[in-house]
Amino acid sequence: MTTTGIEGPPSVTITSPQNGAVLEAGSPLTVLVKADDNGSVTQVEFFQNDVSIGIDTSSPYSVSLPLILKGEYSFKAIATDNDGLTTVSKEISITVLEQDGECPDLWQSNEIYEKNNTVSHNDHTWKAKWWTKGDEPGTTGPWGVWEDLGFCGAGDNETPNVNIDSPEQGGTFSEGVDILIAATATDNDGSIVKVEFFTGSKSLGVATSPPYDIIWSNVDQGRYTLTAVAEDNEGAVTTSSEVSICVGECTGTADNEKLVVGYWHNWNDYSAPYIRLTDLPNYYDVICIAFAEPVSHDNMTLRFTPDFISVEQFKNDVKTLQTEGKKVLISIGGANAHISLDTTADKENFISSLKAIIDEYGFDGLDVDLEGSSLLLQSGDTDFKNPITPRVINFIDACRTICDSYGNDFMLTAAPETANVQGAYSSYSGVYGSYLPLLYALKDRLSYVHVQHYNTGSMHGLDGQVYNSATADFHVAMAEMLLKGFPVAYDNNNLFPALRSDQVAIGLPMSPQAAGSGFTMETEMKKALDYLITGKSFGGNYQLQNSDGYCGMKGIMGWSVNWDATRSYTFGNFYSKLLETYLECSYN
Repeated sequence: MTTTGIEGPPSVTITSPQNGAVLEAGSPLTVLVKADDNGSVTQVEFFQNDVSIGIDTSSPYSVSLPLILKGEYSFKAIATDNDGLTTVSKEISITVLEQDGECPDLWQSNEIYEKNNTVSHNDHTWKAKWWTKGDEPGTTGPWGVWEDLGFCGAGDNETPNVNIDSPEQGGTFSEGVDILIAATATDNDGSIVKVEFFTGSKSLGVATSPPYDIIWSNVDQGRYTLTAVAEDNEGAVTTSSEVSICVGECTGTADNEKLVVGYWHNWNDYSAPYIRLTDLPNYYDVICIAFAEPVSHDNMTLRFTPDFISVEQFKNDVKTLQTEGKKVLISIGGANAHISLDTTADKENFISSLKAIIDEYGFDGLDVDLEGSSLLLQSGDTDFKNPITPRVINFIDACRTICDSYGNDFMLTAAPETANVQGAYSSYSGVYGSYLPLLYALKDRLSYVHVQHYNTGSMHGLDGQVYNSATADFHVAMAEMLLKGFPVAYDNNNLFPALRSDQVAIGLPMSPQAAGSGFTMETEMKKALDYLITGKSFGGNYQLQNSDGYCGMKGIMGWSVNWDATRSYTFGNFYSKLLETYLECSYN
C-alpha cells in the first residue's frame, strides 16, 4: 500500500551569528540559516526585530546587512516548503557596541564595491566612481576609482547654520507679486558653498554667494511653507526653520488642519470585534478601510468585500461618514498581504482592479500599507531618486496613474514601517529605505505619511543616538527625520529631503494588544507632540534640530478603531481634543 499526502513542515535554524553574540558597530553582518525539508524549501524569510529584511529562495539561505549600528537586535527566520507549510526558527539576540573612535574604518580589500558605494577609511568618506576591488581609497591618485567626500569623524566638520530673514513668519502678499526670499548662512569651520530655497519639496532657486537671496516671481495664490538648505565646503547640510506665508486670499486652514486617522478592520479579531462604520464615535477625521488584498501571491488583482453586512449597506455607511465631513480611504496590503508588482501585467491588473474598488464604494483616496518584502530593493539599487527595482518602479507608476484618474482632491497616504523609511539612515538595501523612492516620486501627490512607530526595534535619530520605541524621545526623533530630512546610508551628499510638515503624522497602536510593541501612554505621547509641534521641550535626551517645532505637523494615526473600542475609545477621545489645542500655532 502506498501513502500520499503532505509531509511534515520544514526545519529551520539560524547558524550565524550565535545567540548572545557581541559585535562592533559599523561591521557588515550576514545572517545564515540552515533549512531542510522532506520535499523542498521554497523560501526563507528573515526578520530583524520582527521586521522583514529579505527573502532568499536558494541554499545557502542568507541575508546581508551592509552596516549594523549600536543597539540590541533580535533575528528569526521563517522557512516555507513546497506544500506551503512553514516553520519559525528559534529567535536569537545579539548586542552591537559602539566602535572605538569616531569614524570607523570599513574599507575591506577583498570586498567588491560598485559605482556610488560609499565607505569610510582613514577618517574620510569615499565614494566609488566605478566597480573596484582591492584599490585602497586615497592611494590611487586623482584619477583613481575613489572620490574623497571629506572627513567623516564626528567633530571634524561642524554643520552650517542657516535662517530665513525674509519673508517673516505669517507674512501676507498679493497674488502675482515678486517675493524676496533671503537667508543668513554661516559655517564656523569652513565656508558656505550654496543656499537652496524651497517651498515644500520644490526648489525655488540657489544662491552661491552672499547675500543669499532669490526673487520668487509672479507667485500664485495659496499658502506656502518656505525653507532654506545650506551646504558647506565639506558637504554637510542644514535646513532652516519653516516660514509660512499667505499669497492672495487664504481662506480655510488646510495646511494647519490636524487629523486623527483611524484604521477600521473588516473582520472580527479575537479581542477587537467588528464594528459598523456608522457606530463609530465622532473622534476620527479619516477612516482607512483595512484591507484590499490580492487574489493570491501570484495574482495582483485586488479584491475587497465587506464582512458581516451587504455591499449596499457598506456603501451607505461610507456615504454617511462622508456626509459628516469625514474622509474614507481604502487601504491596501497589511501585514498578511504580499503585493509585488514585478511585471507590467501585475501593474495593469493592480490598477484596473483597485480603480474598480474605488469606483464601486466611492472611496476618497488610497492608503498604502505595504509591509514585509512587498517593497524590496534589489541588489545594486542605490539611488532613491532613480530606482531600478521593477516592483518599486511599477508601484510608483501605478499610484501615479490611480491618483491622476481622480483629480487633486483624491487623497494618497502611506503607513510604512520604520525600517522602510528611517532605517535608510544606516542602510539603503532590501527593506531598509524601500519606501523612499515612493515618497520622493509622489511627494507632489502625497497627502501625508504616518510611519508606524510600533512593532519596531530601537532606531537612530538625526543626532546619531539610539532611541527605544514607546518613548517620547523615540517619537520626536523618528518624526524629525521626515520633517528635517536625513542622510541616506550615512552619506551627507545623498540627503532624503524633508517633507512638508503637513505631510507628516505619527502612527501608533490604539491599545497594548493592537500591536506586538510600541503602545505609548497618552501622557508620554503628549510630551512628544508638545515638543514636536510647539517646540516646548519636556527635557528628554533628543533635542529638536528645529527648536521652534513644526506647527504644521498633520496629526496622529491609530491602529485600529476596533481596538480603540476595547478601551472605551480613549485614543480617539484624547487625541481629538489634544490636536485642537495646536490649531493656532502655524500662522501666528
